[in-house]
Amino acid sequence: MVRAAPSAVPEPGTVALLLTGLGAMGGRIVLGRRRLSREV
Repeated sequence: MVRAAPSAVPEPGTVALLLTGLGAMGGRIVLGRRRLSREV
């Protein structure tokens, strides 16, 4: 891990929110695909 500048390093809270958001979106996509596959 190479830190260029302090301003380039995001805050832990921001990273947590991004990871949570991506995880939620990914989960919804997976559930949606499972539902479609079950219907077919």
